Amino acid sequence: MVTGSDNLDSYEALWELAELLGQVKPPTATHEEVDNSGLQIIKASDLSRYEEEGRIASNCVDRCLVCLDDYEPDHDVRVMTCRHAFHKECVDKWLTVGRNNCPACRTKGVNVSGDPPPPSEPATA
Repeated sequence: MVTGSDNLDSYEALWELAELLGQVKPPTATHEEVDNSGLQIIKASDLSRYEEEGRIASNCVDRCLVCLDDYEPDHDVRVMTCRHAFHKECVDKWLTVGRNNCPACRTKGVNVSGDPPPPSEPATA
């Protein structure tokens, strides 16, 4: 642990500080991981129906919460597992450049190669 010693300019002390601070760049996903995520892509013209069916959150029907532009009927919209929806282009960039989470609620975006496998189902006897 980094303490108040006089030797704080040493490599070891800097390494300890880096470990304490953690990862500086937020984790992101690759384009391939986003493309293979299974997250549904729909046309914006279907958003009202998806809302009525409870498949997307009501605050995502009128505009993209990333770019704040209104949806046009022919826009591609990606639906996240948390039921939030965004312009496909906006959320894909968010996941690959910004952070691998939902821009609205911060739940995990997509599974990435370094993720632990999901827990297995207990065997039934």
